[in-house]
Amino acid sequence: MSSALEELKRLEAQMAELRKSAALEIAAKKDTAIREVMAIMMENEVTLLDLEAFLRKQAAKYTDGVNTWSGKGKRPSWLTKALASGKALKDFEVQPANLQKELKLAA
Repeated sequence: MSSALEELKRLEAQMAELRKSAALEIAAKKDTAIREVMAIMMENEVTLLDLEAFLRKQAAKYTDGVNTWSGKGKRPSWLTKALASGKALKDFEVQPANLQKELKLAA
C-alpha cells in the first residue's frame, strides 16, 4: 500500500512540475506576442487609445455563442426569434471586459 502512495506522490510532483513548465512556456509566448504587436503598432503609429476606440466600436453587446449583435441598428433575426420563444434580452448580454483597466496596465 505504501508503494502505491509513494507512486501517487511522485506522479503529483511530476504533474506540478509539468504545470509550472507549461505556465512558463505560455508566459514566454505571450511576452513574445505582445512585443510583436507593440512593434507593429509603433511602426504604424497606432496608440493604445486608437486600439481601445477600435475595440469599443467592434464590441458585441449580445451573443448566442455563435452570432453577435452590437445593439445598434435593426435587431437580428436570430435574436428576434429567441426573444419570441420566451428568452430575455439579458440572457444574451456579453459580459464587458474591464478593457480600460487592462490597457492602463499595459501602458
